[in-house]
Amino acid sequence: MASAQIAKPVASDADSDRDLTGSSNGGMVDEGPPPMLDVWSWTGPKYRIRAVILLCVNIILFAGLGCFAFWLREGHFFAPTFGEYWAELALTFSPARDTAITPRSLLEFPINVVQVPMQAVILGLLLAALVSIPVLVTIYYRFPASLPFIAIVAFLAVMPWLALTVTVSCILASAKRLRFSFRYASALLGLGPVILYLIFASLQTSPAVEAMPSPADHIKYLAPWVFAILASCVLYAIVLSLGRLVNARPGVIAPLLATMFATPVLLFEYHVGRDELHYRLLESSWREAFTDRDMQNEFDADAQAEWEARDVPRPRYETVRENRSFVWQSVLEGDLHMGRSALVSVQQAIVTRADWFTRHFPGSRYAVNAYYIRASTLATRIDASAFNEQKKLVHYDDFPSMDSHHAWQMVVANRPDSPMAAVALLRLAQLEARAGRLDDAVALLKRQQEIRFGPQGEGAMSSSATDQQKLFAIKPPESTLQIHLDWILLEGKQFLDLIENNRDPLYGPAPFCGVDMPAGKSKLGLLELDPGDLNYERNLRTLLDQYPQAQLSDNVHLILAEREDDPERRVTLLEECLMRYPQGDSASEALYRLGKTRQELGRTHEAEVAYTRVTREFADTLWAEPAMQRLRELSTAPNSPPAGSP
Repeated sequence: MASAQIAKPVASDADSDRDLTGSSNGGMVDEGPPPMLDVWSWTGPKYRIRAVILLCVNIILFAGLGCFAFWLREGHFFAPTFGEYWAELALTFSPARDTAITPRSLLEFPINVVQVPMQAVILGLLLAALVSIPVLVTIYYRFPASLPFIAIVAFLAVMPWLALTVTVSCILASAKRLRFSFRYASALLGLGPVILYLIFASLQTSPAVEAMPSPADHIKYLAPWVFAILASCVLYAIVLSLGRLVNARPGVIAPLLATMFATPVLLFEYHVGRDELHYRLLESSWREAFTDRDMQNEFDADAQAEWEARDVPRPRYETVRENRSFVWQSVLEGDLHMGRSALVSVQQAIVTRADWFTRHFPGSRYAVNAYYIRASTLATRIDASAFNEQKKLVHYDDFPSMDSHHAWQMVVANRPDSPMAAVALLRLAQLEARAGRLDDAVALLKRQQEIRFGPQGEGAMSSSATDQQKLFAIKPPESTLQIHLDWILLEGKQFLDLIENNRDPLYGPAPFCGVDMPAGKSKLGLLELDPGDLNYERNLRTLLDQYPQAQLSDNVHLILAEREDDPERRVTLLEECLMRYPQGDSASEALYRLGKTRQELGRTHEAEVAYTRVTREFADTLWAEPAMQRLRELSTAPNSPPAGSP
């Protein structure tokens, strides 16, 4: 009897690729294999190859995301080629120094979320991707596969503390003892360290944030963290749900990673813009370059080292110190024999950067700001007196350079009723008056006084705006330039009064702008004299000698009196000025300055008398209002006698 031939079923690819655990039990077979734990559970060669290729794609996409995170801070895409890369990386581990690579300060620099609310959404999405993608890779590819992603966070995004936090998250999400059958719970467990990290980051508020009166501004500083946590939870849910549907087949993460990479990039491109980033970096470099600082310790160390390097017998230490002071001033200010000065080097770097910005982003809302920075940079000088006397590096920009003329004109032409234009009109008037064109200067100053300056366009916000409108409002472009509009308008009014009240019938415009003489000689003009020059006071006295009985004489004497450091001596000089020029146009200011100096000396009653005279005798001058304000302050001060009391 021939035995029956039984045909064996052919196993499919899917069956051969799975680790089957079902067995024959009385002819009964289990309902099916258990679900796959991760992509490596698919043991077929094509699945392994696909898993490796897609993992490499994920790493490349994530590297682009890390580069984008670094670019948002420095405007430079690939961190390792950045000039200060290793120094910046080392600074992140300094607990005593706040750097721009901590999550909190990322909200303030270079793009402040208060200035640009959409940046809060972009940072939230970016942070969500940086912390959630490595955790998802850990769940589907196991912990070793997450190490390249952690390295990208540390070395391409240059956020090593966040990388350490993400490492802990990945360990928690992949630990066998803590692994849940419900994979979403494992992902949320991995999110725990990140939440703690963000909580501590949100507690590190800067004084500038604490001083903000608007609750909407405070919300903007918390929104990115909340948004990052919520976005991470949503991303976990989507990826894990899709992974469950396809039974952990390779290829779940790559499409979503591409989406998470593209979303913040597109939002930034269309709702913030590259010009925003590059302008903020320009503004930051400008502000940092001209920040005043005390150089006493540096100078003392240099002078001591120079003295110790001299051969024995050494010269007197005071002599060496004076020589080093001269050298430092030459290097800072510039000297024909010392080559290009440090100040000129910094100025050229910022001007070059501003020109690059206006050339690449001519239609940007910050193009006028770049012209303003350019003009201000060209006008910036170092106060030689402050350095000579106190070794303090003090910058000032109220003595404009002729090179800045075009940039100031561009500001007025493009933003004629912004606070930047108020500054530009004043500086243009100063340049016109210095050139002897007093009528043109007066016209510019009158224009400045007549315009109603204020925030314009998208930066303007009415008092009736809703809280939602205030929350998403974009600040005016010039809001971070720290322009004190009231001071600028007051300075413009003073300058206008100075010109109109001192038209000299004898000398003409010469006392203002100087005059060339035969044989290469010249007479000085008041507006040609730099107040920061060491010889400023001597030049003022020379001016008085060159133009005897000029209309400007009382104003020059007032300037000399104001520059006196000793308050007692200043009182004497101001009193002499009032006695010598009782009807001069500077009398009201001299009387106000006299009251202010007496108040400084504690002579309150005499100060009140001076202020009262200003309000009564010079009620139609611009000094009447500040004098009245001083009187109100004195009347409310404790132990202050009432105004006019004996």
